[in-house]
This record gives sequence, C-alpha cells and structure tokens, in this order.
Amino acid sequence: MLSGVRVALRGELAGYAADWLAGLGAEVGDMPLDTADALIVSGADAFHAAALLATQPRLIVAAITPFGLDGPRAHWRTCDTVAQALGGMLWLNGHAHEPPLRGLGAQAYQCAGLQAALGIGLALLARQRSGAGQIVDVSIHESVVASLEHATGRYRQDGTIAARQGTLHWSGAFRVGQCRDGPVLLSHLGDWTALREWLQADGAAADLLAPRWADEALRRANAAHVFDVLDAWARRYTTAALLERAALLRLPFAPVLPLQQAGSPSTWVRVEPAASPSRPGSAATVAPRSAAGGVPARPLDGVTVLDFTWVVAGPLATRVLADFGAEVIKVERLEAPDGAARRGGLFGNLNRGKRSLGLDMNAADDRAIARSLAARADVVVDNFSPRVMANWGLDAAAIHAVNPRAIVAGLSAFGRADGRVGYGPTLQAMSGFTWHMRHADGAPAGLGFAYADVASGYAAALAIVAALWRRGVDGRGGGLDVAQCGVVEQLLARQRGLADAVGNASPEGQPAPHGIYPCGEDEKRAQVHRCGGAEVELSTPNASVAALHASAPPQLRTSARISPSSESAIVSAALPTSAPPAVCTSTRLAPSSDRWIAIAVFDDADWQRLAAVI
Repeated sequence: MLSGVRVALRGELAGYAADWLAGLGAEVGDMPLDTADALIVSGADAFHAAALLATQPRLIVAAITPFGLDGPRAHWRTCDTVAQALGGMLWLNGHAHEPPLRGLGAQAYQCAGLQAALGIGLALLARQRSGAGQIVDVSIHESVVASLEHATGRYRQDGTIAARQGTLHWSGAFRVGQCRDGPVLLSHLGDWTALREWLQADGAAADLLAPRWADEALRRANAAHVFDVLDAWARRYTTAALLERAALLRLPFAPVLPLQQAGSPSTWVRVEPAASPSRPGSAATVAPRSAAGGVPARPLDGVTVLDFTWVVAGPLATRVLADFGAEVIKVERLEAPDGAARRGGLFGNLNRGKRSLGLDMNAADDRAIARSLAARADVVVDNFSPRVMANWGLDAAAIHAVNPRAIVAGLSAFGRADGRVGYGPTLQAMSGFTWHMRHADGAPAGLGFAYADVASGYAAALAIVAALWRRGVDGRGGGLDVAQCGVVEQLLARQRGLADAVGNASPEGQPAPHGIYPCGEDEKRAQVHRCGGAEVELSTPNASVAALHASAPPQLRTSARISPSSESAIVSAALPTSAPPAVCTSTRLAPSSDRWIAIAVFDDADWQRLAAVI
C-alpha cells in the first residue's frame, strides 16, 4: 500500500516504527533526506525536527523522544523498563505475590514505534491535500499509557484500580491452567452448553451444571471458582488432546507456547484490491473542511466510516479515525449492544466522536439500511468472524460491486481464511508472551492488560490510513484482512532468540543494577533530596540497598557507602539529560506496601549518581 514511500531512519529507536511501515510496502533505511518522504528520528537529533522541516518543507519528521519535544520533562531520560513502569504497563503484569513483570521485549519502544508509523500515515494523507510536511511528535511515555485502554477505562467507569492478578484476564473470562504435560489457556466463553456437557461427560462439572452458571456475567464475577473446576478437569488431559476437542467445539482454549514453538512472524495485513478500479485521484475530490479560526483541516475530514466493530480492537481502530476527522457511524446491534455505560468509561472512551445507529441485523429492512450506508461509505470496518458480514450481504465483494472506492477492512484473530476462534489472551498465549513473562522457576504470568487488542486496533487504523493514502494515488478501493495474531507476532519479532523465562531482564544491553525493587512501607520516613535537578524520595528499606549494591558490577560497588541507618534512593522519574548522566528510575504508586521501583544503571556515571544518593 505504501509502495513508493521512502522513509529515512536516524537513531536507535527508528526501526521500531520502520518495521510497521516496511510491512506496508514502504522503503525504509539510510537515505538522503532530499529523496525521502519521511524521517524517523530518535535521540538528541529528534530535537532538531523543526530545523529539518524548515529546510525540507515537504518532509514528514517523526520524532520519538521519552516525553515529547516540549513540556517540563522534554529533556529527561528514560529506558524501556522505566518507560513501562512510569506509564503503568509494568504494574499490571505478574502474580499478586510476586514483583511486577516488565512486558516481554522492548514493548515501550514498540508502542512508540506503532504510534510513529500511524502518525506518518496520517501526515502522508494530510500532505496529499496540503503539499506540506509536518512534525509527528511521539512521546514514549504517552504511547505506553495509550496501550492501557482497558485499565484507564475501567477506572473512569466504576473506579476499579487494576492490579496484578496473574493469568486471570481482567474480564474474568480466561486463565492459564495445567494439563498433564504443560500449561494451557482455558476460557468459559464460547459455547457454554458444549463445555458444560463435556465436563458432565467426564464427571468433572462439580456445581457448574446448575442453570445459573449459564449466565456469563455470573461466571465472570465468580471466575476463581469456575477456573478452579476447569483446572482440576484439565489435568486429566494432555495439551494436544484437550485442544483438539476444544477446537471442534469452537472453544477459545489455546496452548501456552515459547517463542521457539510459536513459529515465524506471519503477515499482519493482507491487501485485496477491488475488482474494478475507480477513477485515479478520486479520493482527493473530497474537499477538506477547515475548522473555525483558520485551523488546518484534519487528515480524515470528509471521510465517512461505517463501523460494525465491537469490544476493544475494532472500536479503537475506528476511534482513531474519528479522532482525526472521519465521520464514523457506529452500527450497534440491538440484539448484542456493545458495552453498558454510554458516557465515559471503557465503552465511552473507545467510541468517542462517533455517531450511533441501532439496527436489528436479523431484520431485512435494517440490513437494507446498512447496505445503503455501505454503498456511500469510504471505509467499512468489522471485527466479526468472516461469515457474519457475508450473511448480511456486506462482505468485500458485495460492497465493491456497488462501491469500488470503498476500503473494506476486517479484523479477526487469525485472518479471514482461518476459522479458528481467538481473543487477545488466546493470541498472547500462543505467541510467547505468557510463557516467557515469568520469574525464574515461577509459573507463567503474561500480560495483565489487553495489549493484543489495543495494538491490533492501532495497527488496523494504520492499515486503513495507508489504504486511503493509496486510494488518493491510484483511485482504487480494496479489502484489508488484518490478522491480530500477526500483529502480536510483530510485537515480538525482535525477541526470537529467547529460550526460557526472562523475568525483568533488560532488552537493552546489560545494565547493572537493573530490576524491580520493593519500596518502603512507612511513607512518613520519606525524605526528599535533589539529584541533578530532580527530586528523589528516600524511603526504601536498607535490604533493598544491599540488593542494589550486590547487583552492581564489581568495579562500581566501591562507590556505595551504606550505613545501618541509610536508605536507598527512589527517583520519581528519569532524570534530565541536561544534567550529568543519571539513573533511569521510576515508581508507580500503589495501596499499602505494594510499591515498587524500576531502576536501570547503564554506565559508571549512572552508578556514581545513584551511589551518591544511597
């Protein structure tokens, strides 16, 4: 879709965005800026973005920095572990009785890379209309926060503060159990009757035969009990035998696989050109609207999106389109409403800026309304299994027969050609996230938030934006088949060499000390000092100081002077780069004594500054 687009790379983090763009056909690499459409830059050079744009006014400059190009933390340092901790990602991963776990690989950088790629796609669309380049300002910190849609949405909805709960999914619908020969992801979603009858036939149903357990909400609310029954039952089977039967019953069970068994990364999006091309350049015939006061039009002003998505991944993709100017018409099925709280909360955040249309898709008249809207839409999006849209007469072939300019996008767990049932936790278990995210000799824990769904939503938005840009070049509509399994595999493409549990090991060189350390329980003992222009809070017990000292390289340990009454340093965020080199640290507030700090020391100067505090 992006063939002909040339993207120059500068800086260590540029590759995280380039991977997504290359997957869409862009040429990425080291090239002269006067031949490039876009530049992805990180590190100190990112702060020269404005000067670069001044000399190359058509250039799109995506600057990836820890906290953005301006603001009070613009020149503060970070690293992937600190970014995960400060953004809230790390806090949600792991078992409740263990320290929090960092996401497998450099997932803070992956989040920023995906946001940068999406920003470049939107800027390319804007340049088709204006002829001008622009700066895409990507904050690693904000990119991490943006990956936590379910956690922040639940807090706004009902005040729930998400916490670590091992492999029990936040929805209460999935948990890792144990077969005779290894772990397996279990679920009570899908055909409950079929699962109940299977349990009954094995004499393992316990009290789950009672009619009240047919209520999915009740099962979610009592997930611990439901999964205790399922766990005891699963131990009778080998993993292969259990999964084979589950697949026949279309139950969303999944193997918990290491990376070596997960296979090579698959294509995350497949493009299906429309059979009949429309007039070249027709996409540019939509006149962009200008906001009041002369503010430039948004990249997607004038674009109409017919949105059949629900739950998380699909609504997030179309929410992004609405944020950047598209008119999104969300079709809500009366027989299966998407979400409860209509304002705020998770549903409200995922669907802000959209119009809502309630239709009974079982009724012929309502299906006719949907088809008439699809005939005029620029984009039609769904995240059902492939047969659903076809049964309604709204598959890509039917839409393109009356609207060849349309971009028809489908999101599914494994792609349109694969009939397997899958959800975000399914994909995380099968990809390696769940297996490798555990402490040494510990049980698999995996991700504690809806990462697969959120990343897939942003990736789908990127694919749709790229398809709209291509339509502006050649006038062709087309189909997009976005496989969420491919998106998850792309997030781990740089981690293929792992063999076992990684715990909180750094993906960036060999910093020492590096890890997640417990903080003190008595906040009244806290003192505040200043280190390199930043405040540091002293409240960690002496035992943690000893752990830090022991984990430092031998040549660095002599600088630490620890007295019986001394306490270690907690730096509330990464320290400024304008100061001498400093430790990368952060803390996430939590109730009671469940407080932790992420620390990464990369060189002697880092250690000297930490030692000066402790």
